[in-house]
Amino acid sequence: MRLTARSRVDAEAEDAAEEHVEADALAKEDRKDQDEGMRSLFAVAHHAWTHSLKVLSSDPSILHGLATTAEHRGEFDLARERLTQLIVQIEEGKRDDDGSVLFALRLQRARVTTRLGDEVAKGNAERPGDLARGLALVNEGIRDLELCSQVTDVIHLHHYLPGRLETLLTRGELQCKLGSVQLAQVDCRDARAALNAWIQLARKFGEHVPKSTTRKYETRLQNLQRCIGVGQAASDPSAN
Repeated sequence: MRLTARSRVDAEAEDAAEEHVEADALAKEDRKDQDEGMRSLFAVAHHAWTHSLKVLSSDPSILHGLATTAEHRGEFDLARERLTQLIVQIEEGKRDDDGSVLFALRLQRARVTTRLGDEVAKGNAERPGDLARGLALVNEGIRDLELCSQVTDVIHLHHYLPGRLETLLTRGELQCKLGSVQLAQVDCRDARAALNAWIQLARKFGEHVPKSTTRKYETRLQNLQRCIGVGQAASDPSAN
C-alpha cells in the first residue's frame, strides 16, 4: 500500500511521539535510580557522621554534615536543631567567622525551617495538619532571611534570592489558607519580585534559571493569586 505525503507525515509524527514517550520513561527511570543512589549515599554518610559525633560532640564539620544529611533525608526538625547548634557556637564567640559561614548557616536553616513548616501545616497519616504552627515555623525562616538580607555580592545573592522566594511563597500560601488575604497578597508580591530578581541576576551573568524551576514557581504564584482572589470575594459584602 502506498503512503500519501500526509500519511507519511502522520506516521513520522507518531514514531517521534513514541520515541519521546520512551525517552521520557527512560529518563524518569534514570532519575529514580539516581534518587535511590543518593538516598543510599546520604544514609551511609548520616551513619558515619552519627558515630563521629559520639567522639567529637561539638565538632562543626560533623554537626554540619549531620544537618545536611538530615535535610536530604527529609528530617527537617533534626537538621534545624543541628544548624541552630552551629549558629549558637558562632554567636557565642566559640568559633571564628568572617560572616560568610554564618550567612550560609542561616540561609540553610531558613530553608529547612520553611520545609518543616510546610510539612507541619500539611500533616500526615499520623498527625493532622497544623497551619498556625506551620506558619510560626516559616516565620522563623523569614527572620533568618532578614539577617541575611544585606548581601550585595553575586555569589551570596544567587543563594539568597531563591531562598527568599521559597520562604515568602510558602508563607503566602499558609496565610491565604488561614484567611489572612492581605498578608498573603504582600507575600505573593514580594515572592514575585524575588523570582524576577533571581532570573535577571542569572541573565546578567550569562546563566539561566531552569525552565522547570520557573514553571514550578509560576504555577504556585498563580495558584496563590487565585486563592487570594477567592478570599477577597468571600470577604466582600457586595458579593453576597
